[in-house]
Amino acid sequence: MPISKIKGNAIEDDSITSARLDDGTIVAVDLASDAVTTVKIAADAVTTAKIAADAVDGTKIADDSIDSEHIVDGAVDLVHLSATGTKDATTFLRGDNSFQVVAVTPTAVSDQANTSTGSFSFPSGTEAQRPGSPTEGMTRYNSDTDKLEVYADGAWQRIESQPTYNADYLVVAGGGSAGTSGGGGGAGGMREGTLTLQKGTTYTVTIGGGGSGVNTWGGDGNAGGDSVFGSITSIGGGKGAHGGNGGIGGSGGGAGYNGGGGAGTSGQGNQGGNGQTVQGFSTTSSYPGAGGGGKGAAGASTTNASSNGANGGAGQANAITGAVYAGGGGGGTRSGTPGTGGAGGGGNGSGSSTGGHGVVNSGGGGGGSGGANNGSYSGNGGSGTVIIKVPDANYATSTLTGSPSTSQSGGFTTLTWTQSGSYTA
Repeated sequence: MPISKIKGNAIEDDSITSARLDDGTIVAVDLASDAVTTVKIAADAVTTAKIAADAVDGTKIADDSIDSEHIVDGAVDLVHLSATGTKDATTFLRGDNSFQVVAVTPTAVSDQANTSTGSFSFPSGTEAQRPGSPTEGMTRYNSDTDKLEVYADGAWQRIESQPTYNADYLVVAGGGSAGTSGGGGGAGGMREGTLTLQKGTTYTVTIGGGGSGVNTWGGDGNAGGDSVFGSITSIGGGKGAHGGNGGIGGSGGGAGYNGGGGAGTSGQGNQGGNGQTVQGFSTTSSYPGAGGGGKGAAGASTTNASSNGANGGAGQANAITGAVYAGGGGGGTRSGTPGTGGAGGGGNGSGSSTGGHGVVNSGGGGGGSGGANNGSYSGNGGSGTVIIKVPDANYATSTLTGSPSTSQSGGFTTLTWTQSGSYTA
């Protein structure tokens, strides 16, 4: 009679071993629930070779029963993951258990607010390690030059702040010309001071010409031209008048008979002198002219009781060169004593012929012509100048146009332009 059941207490301990059981003799249905526990299984007795494929699934594994220390390194790879999407080197496993390509775009970086108070590290390398095929806008740290650089306009360019330095300057405009038998020309405006220059920046230099004299009887003179250095502009001198008011300018032109002197520009010059208050012909037959204004003083006025021309206003000495610039032109007369030009290049007036010219590159006003209607010219205004003084070290790295003359003393270079050009700091 077959034996259907054997009670456990009828079998001695260790009397039945795996070697005494045929394969497949004991299956799961022959085991009571919880009959086999981990304490009854020898260490390493159960291996993957003894577990049928798909025999163990998620429903048969207790929660938290498998942690990282029970998983052999490298045992879980892409083949064993069931997430959706393409699994390769270009994708990442997201929280929704899907593989997705994660693209870092300019929009994802540059259009997002960055509230960090720390820093941002740029790629760093030598010049030899620059990208082989750079594109516009690439930025990196050049470890050879210790500077940031950006690829722009087809070339690698340094990103660096431009240092500055100071330059003393003198900017004198062209003087005005005088009237015929009339007022002297006003001096060109004169400005001086210190300007901060930025390295690499180009500063324009413009030299104002002196006003041209006239030989038409009864004619007024012409204003001088403006001079410029970068942001500094000096106004050309005002015209001298035959009759009536002198012209406005850096310094004002001297009046003719029955006129007022032209106004000067604040900080650049002074007013021209006033003329007689009655027509000169009816009193002295002289038509004397007033003096043109200068940087240092206003032009002198004529008087009703005199046939003499008036003197031009004095100019002013400059600290860079020590020379005097921007003197007003003297007034002319048909008879009597003509006025003298102001110190600083002002032309003398004449009592019989052509007036004296303002000195070239001084900004001096021209002198009034003299005599009767004899075709003589009134004096031309003197042309202007631009002078700057910079440290020798900065001059050495500058670029110049306009052929300025240079002189050096005490660690500084003085540059004098007599024609237009430029200075690149």
